[in-house]
Amino acid sequence: MQNFFARFFAIYLLSSFTGEIPFAQAGFDHFTVIDSLGKWRIEQKFDAKTKQIFCRAFLKGNGTWFAEKVRINRNDEFIVPEGVSLREIPSLNDVREVISMLQECRKGLLYLPS
Repeated sequence: MQNFFARFFAIYLLSSFTGEIPFAQAGFDHFTVIDSLGKWRIEQKFDAKTKQIFCRAFLKGNGTWFAEKVRINRNDEFIVPEGVSLREIPSLNDVREVISMLQECRKGLLYLPS
């Protein structure tokens, strides 16, 4: 009987702890980083209204999403904003690998990094 209460208490503590973790809702209705490749970050979002998965990628760094980030959008378009120096542009092999990761990301909510 004592073992039952110990298990019950452990499960209660674990469930109350995991319920308060902020990343428990990660990816639902907002983009969340799920993987990386060098300076690239892969993000995924599940839209609860449309029941769709969206994925995009960007180069880590400062700046706003639309004005200053080198990125690959949800249509696999490679976007380099005006004013970005040539040394900030990644290699074509990295871009291909990131596009492949994005395609894998779009297959479902369960994304397993390779």
